Amino acid sequence: MSSSEPFRISSRKRKSFSNRERAEIFRDTSGICHLCQRPIGPGEEWDVEHVTPKGLGGSDDPENLRPAHVDCHRGPGGKTSDDRAKMAKADRLALKNAGLWKSKTPMRRR
Repeated sequence: MSSSEPFRISSRKRKSFSNRERAEIFRDTSGICHLCQRPIGPGEEWDVEHVTPKGLGGSDDPENLRPAHVDCHRGPGGKTSDDRAKMAKADRLALKNAGLWKSKTPMRRR
């Protein structure tokens, strides 16, 4: 790892799902959005959503994948906004435990 590369605790590299994999995920859940529980209509855009986010230890196993409307998945107040905070905290704690986190407000001596 070069000095210009940021330290990464976990790899969050996104997998590209084939059309066949997306169709299986859609079929297995009867085309119901995982987040709002409404049907995904013909022609509506949807994403593959991880039930347990990859950044929090989730995987690309079919049991962890569900369809979600694009607006539900990426929109404000969506599940992912809360997950981003949890993933950032998990990264901070991992850096701290590895001895690589520097506090923004160091403790003062008495």
